[in-house]
Amino acid sequence: MILVASLAVIAGCQSVGPPTIKRDRMHYASAVSNSWKEQLLLNIVKSRYGDAPVFLDVTSVVSGYTMESRVSAGAEWQPTNPEDVLSLGVASTYTDRPTISYAPRTGEKFARSLMSPVPLDEVMFVIAGGVPADFILDLTVYAFEGYHGVNASGRGFDAADPQFLRLLELVEVLVQNRAVATEVTRHDGRVAAWLNFRSAEAARAPTQGQQAELKHLLGIPADLDRVRVVFGTGTADPSVIGLRTRSLMQIMGVLGAGVRIQPGHMADGSAIPVTNSHAPGEFTVHSGLQKPAGAFVAVPYEGLWFWIDRQDLASKFTLTVVTILFNFLEGGGSKIPAVLSIPTN
Repeated sequence: MILVASLAVIAGCQSVGPPTIKRDRMHYASAVSNSWKEQLLLNIVKSRYGDAPVFLDVTSVVSGYTMESRVSAGAEWQPTNPEDVLSLGVASTYTDRPTISYAPRTGEKFARSLMSPVPLDEVMFVIAGGVPADFILDLTVYAFEGYHGVNASGRGFDAADPQFLRLLELVEVLVQNRAVATEVTRHDGRVAAWLNFRSAEAARAPTQGQQAELKHLLGIPADLDRVRVVFGTGTADPSVIGLRTRSLMQIMGVLGAGVRIQPGHMADGSAIPVTNSHAPGEFTVHSGLQKPAGAFVAVPYEGLWFWIDRQDLASKFTLTVVTILFNFLEGGGSKIPAVLSIPTN
């Protein structure tokens, strides 16, 4: 019995912290990631219903553990009873008290980041980083040298110009074959974006026909191999092309075209009307009365469930890219500071 009591005391003195790191780090990271996906999907759905977006950040997670072990022993001897009475008691208490702090994204800085167009140099960096050019341009660009993509407003959606869609196809083919390259330069604090046309020898495949068609659509002289990209819908200078990018708010609104609304909500005017030609790329959000089993992400809204299929790689990729854009471009708006009181005993 003495040996058992000693082991209990030793076990009670060991730290419970280190074994929890592997488990808690993964669990909390997964929970925060899933909640961000749900929050973003909910705001995309809300944009289709004309509702305002709301973002709430998890600013800190503090998980405190306590473990107490108690050992008691006693003995009793009575002269009238020849047998001794021994007693031994062991008790252990384990407590987990996580403290999670939230803060809404608010303030002028966040509002500006939500409403301001995505910077051109960031779009170029994303293309150079390997994201398909036609995908990121379709998502972030509203106008390409006078040709317009999908436009979303409270009144409805306008379909993209056929020339705009053809421009995206040509840029993707040329970038993939290294016949066109994006470039960003910085000089005296000024940032400039460029589009470079490479020679046939430098390309991985014959693309002279695509290069000629792209230059024709953009009004670029055939002998010009480098043009500057500026913010705008169109330019008179043949050595400059205009791109007008969307804001994060507009990106959510355009993705709202991919939300499949139930007929009842379309009939009563609850949601903005849309046709299949308005949805950018292949982004699709399903809806129904019941929560689906095994969805990639699902959220409730207006008495319905909205979700993205786990097998829908295109929609999953789109949501992932928009998540990165939000965290990359938002830049940290004003947040209510978290005040934590953590016991040290």
